[in-house]
Amino acid sequence: MVSYHIQDRSVFFERALSGVLVLGVGDSFAAIFGKLFGKRKIFNSEKSLEGLMAFIASVIAVGKIFNLIIPATEAEEIVMDDWFYFKVCLIGFIEATTK
Repeated sequence: MVSYHIQDRSVFFERALSGVLVLGVGDSFAAIFGKLFGKRKIFNSEKSLEGLMAFIASVIAVGKIFNLIIPATEAEEIVMDDWFYFKVCLIGFIEATTK
């Protein structure tokens, strides 16, 4: 694993932390909202559209919060790049299609 430092902060650690937070929170919200409010099943699976939307919304919210915690120049590089929303939606759909 390669790690480099910006202002004595490990970028690798921040990326790893953001990934764990995003997936942990996203999966949790998807499961909770899917069980409580899930009416529309997607892709002939047990997963629901409501769970998918909860996953996407919670991951974006955690990304925004993480963006506030880290100084702007580093946060843009780590969490909120140009492809952030596309990646969140793609991960959500991949999560929805797996068992």
